[in-house]
This record gives sequence, structure tokens and C-alpha cells, in this order.
Amino acid sequence: MNLKAHPATKGAQFRTCPSQILYLTGDVNYCHIHLANGQMVLMSHTLKWYEERWPGFIRIHKQALINPTYARSLHLSIPFSRHGYVSMADQTVLPIARRRLALIQEDLAHLPVQKLAYRLTTNR
Repeated sequence: MNLKAHPATKGAQFRTCPSQILYLTGDVNYCHIHLANGQMVLMSHTLKWYEERWPGFIRIHKQALINPTYARSLHLSIPFSRHGYVSMADQTVLPIARRRLALIQEDLAHLPVQKLAYRLTTNR
């Protein structure tokens, strides 16, 4: 594995191969990078910055960017398909944005789909 981490000092750098990254989650101007070996690294770049540099990754939500290699299954609500989730290799379940759902279904069409029962409630 090509992983180099330098001590946490001023100007410290972290380098890894994108193929070792499961997914990234955003928090304002920072990203948590979740690695295949279980490590999590905090970086001071936005998700947009990584999305532009790694076109193979898929933006599933405003706060999540995934490596489709590590996606294991899709979870979709039925009958309306308004809610969706992606299960990752580390058992993490990430939400899919409602407006991106159809595009994500196309991009991840090779994955098994699990249907979730969706029940409407009324206020009576």
C-alpha cells in the first residue's frame, strides 16, 4: 500500500492512492477521508476539491463522496423511491440525496438493490 503520513506538524502532508479510499465526508471546509484499512484522516480541503481531482468518485450527497469500488449495495424505499442509501465495504450506510437518486441508481446499476418498506403516515 502506498501510504505516507507525516507527523502532525505545521505543513504536514498526507498522501495515499485514491484506490485505498472508501469514501469522504465533508464538514464545512474539511473532509474526513475513510481508508480501506480503517483509518480516518482529517484534511483541510472541501469535497468539491477532491471531486474535481478524482473523477471516478461519485458525489452521492452534499456531504459524501464515495469510491464506487467499495460500494456494496443500494437500499431504496418502495413504492416511492424517494429515499436511498449506499452500503459501503466497512458496513457504513450513507444517505443518497433525493435529487441525485436516479443518477446514482444509473451509476451503481451493477450493485444489488435492497427494497425498504416505506410507510406513509397521516395526522389524524
